[in-house]
Amino acid sequence: MNETMTEIDEFEADIIELFEKVKIKDGMILVMNQQVSLLKQSLPDDITSVVDDMFAEMPMDELVQLMIPIFRDRFTRKEVNELLEFYNSPVGMKLVSNMDAMSKEAAVVGEKFGEEHIKRFLEKEGKNKTLSFRR
Repeated sequence: MNETMTEIDEFEADIIELFEKVKIKDGMILVMNQQVSLLKQSLPDDITSVVDDMFAEMPMDELVQLMIPIFRDRFTRKEVNELLEFYNSPVGMKLVSNMDAMSKEAAVVGEKFGEEHIKRFLEKEGKNKTLSFRR
């Protein structure tokens, strides 16, 4: 089926609405902040402020625009509208409103899980048993 420009614009508008509903920009910022934090651990202190400045100026709206074709390639307009219906429902809104807190909690759980796994592995292998992690 050949889409008209109007249909393409409407589809893009639906995708942008979905992005707003699921707070995709907030999610990307959260991931980026985690990446920056990891990056800064491996850099000298005098460089970390440059990294902070660089990411503070990151054009997130441009990144959101780059995400639109990814969704267009994987979802039909009907599916995007079904997702919008879900995210406009009470349970969908509850999911979105709890996503940030759940992500942060999951990150703490995952970090602790990873640390424990590493410690158990190293103990099994007879390696450094006094491994400690920076916080």
